[in-house]
Amino acid sequence: MELFGLTKEQRRIIVIILLTVLIASLDQTIVATAMPTIITDLGGLESMGLVFGAYMAASIITITISGKLGDIFGRKKLYIAGILLFTIGSFLCGFSENMTMLIAFRAMQGFGAGIFMVLSMAMMGDLFPPRERGKWISLIAAVYGIASIFGPILGAVITESFGWRWVFYVNVPIGIFTMWLFNKTPYKQKLLGKSNIDFLGCILFAIFAVSFMSYTEMGLWPLSSKMIAVIGIMLISLFLFIRQEHKAPEAILPSYLFKNQIFILSSICCCILSVALFGIIAFVPQYVQIILGGGAMDAGKALTPLMLSAVISAIAVGQITSRTGKYKLIGIIATILVCIGVYLLANIGEGASYNEILIALSILGIGLGPQNYIYTLMVQNAFDNTKVGVATSGITFFRNFGAAFGVSMMGAIINLSGGVTVILTDADKLSYIHGLQTSFLFCLILSIFCVFLFLKIKEIPLRTTNKKEVNLA
Repeated sequence: MELFGLTKEQRRIIVIILLTVLIASLDQTIVATAMPTIITDLGGLESMGLVFGAYMAASIITITISGKLGDIFGRKKLYIAGILLFTIGSFLCGFSENMTMLIAFRAMQGFGAGIFMVLSMAMMGDLFPPRERGKWISLIAAVYGIASIFGPILGAVITESFGWRWVFYVNVPIGIFTMWLFNKTPYKQKLLGKSNIDFLGCILFAIFAVSFMSYTEMGLWPLSSKMIAVIGIMLISLFLFIRQEHKAPEAILPSYLFKNQIFILSSICCCILSVALFGIIAFVPQYVQIILGGGAMDAGKALTPLMLSAVISAIAVGQITSRTGKYKLIGIIATILVCIGVYLLANIGEGASYNEILIALSILGIGLGPQNYIYTLMVQNAFDNTKVGVATSGITFFRNFGAAFGVSMMGAIINLSGGVTVILTDADKLSYIHGLQTSFLFCLILSIFCVFLFLKIKEIPLRTTNKKEVNLA
C-alpha cells in the first residue's frame, strides 16, 4: 500500500533517517546550550572548541570511508553500527569527570555520527531521482531545524532540572529504537564488487586532524618548540595524505571528483558556511550567559530564531528547487543573507541588547537554512548514480571539515585576541567580546568570498530520472 507516493518500506526508511537526523541535531544544540554549565562543573574554557571539534573531526574520519564501504558491503549493517557507536558514546559522555574524558567520548559519538550522516544522504540517492529528491532532503533539513529549535530550550530545561549529564543520555533511547526499527526493515541493495579501501589515507588524515586540533589547543601564537613540532607533523601528514590520494586506486577523495567544477566550488562554499553555522552555535550561548548574564534558558532561546528561520527557509527552498529544477539564484541570495547576519553579529558589543542578537540570528538562519542540503543536491546531480555514494561522502567530508576545524580555529582566535581562559572581571568580559568579534569578522571575510565562488558555479538543471540501484521488498 502506498501513502504519499511511497511504499511501506520507503516510509520506514525515511522515518529511520529522520530519527538519526533527530538525535544528531539534538546532540549539537543541546550540548551548545549546556556547555557553560559543563565548563563551570569541569573547567576548561579554553578547551570548549575541542568539545565540538573532536566530534566533527572524528566524524570526518568515518565519513571518508563510509560512502565507499556502504557501496561495497551494503549500507544497512554499516548504518546500524554507526547508530550503535553514537549511542554508546552518548552514554559515556554522561559519565565524564573532566574535559579530557568528555572530548574523548565526544569523538566516539562523532565516529558513529559520521557513518550515518553520509549514509542517510546516500540512501536518499538510492530511493529518489535528483528532482524528486529535493523535497525529501528538505524534509530532513526541516526535522534537523525543528529539533534544533527545541533542542536549545530542551537542553536548558534538562540542564536546569536534571543536570548537564542528561543532555547526553537523551540520545540513548532514540538510538536503541532506531536500531531495532532498521533491523526489522528490508533493504536489499545492489552491491559493487570488492575493492580496496584507502585506510592509509584515512590514518594520515586522522593524524593531520589530531595535530591541527592540538595546535589550536596550545594557541596560535607565539610559537613554542612544541607547537613547531606539532605544526611539522600536521604539514607532513597533510602532504602525505594528498600524495596518497593521488596514487591510491580507491582514494577517499578520488581525483575524478576534483575534475568537476561543481564539486570543487560546492565543497569550498560548504566548508566555509559550516564554519559560520557551527561557530555561532558553539559560541553565541556562551556570549549570552557570560556577557549578558543570562541563564541556560536564555542561551537556549537565543538560538531559537536562528533555527526557526532556517527551518522555514529550508522547507521553502526545497519546494522551489523541486518545482523549478534550479538552485543557483537561491544559493546566491542565501549566501548574501549569511554575510549580513554575520556582519551584524560581528558588530555586537558590550552594550548590545538581547533583541539585537535575535535579529542578527534570524537573518543568518534564513541564509543558512538551505545550505545544509543544497550543496549535496548539486553534487549528487553532477554525478551519475553509480558514484553518488562517493560524491556524497566527498561533500559531507568538506562540510564537516569546516565545522570541525572552523570551531577549533574560532576558539583559537578568541583565545589569541581575547587572551582570557577564565572570565571573572569586567576587563575579562571586554577581552572576551573583542575575541568573539574578531572570530566573527573572520567568518564574514570567508562568507563574502563564498558569494563570489557561488557566482562561478555552472548551474545544471536537476534531473527528473534516476537509475534504480536499490530494491525494497
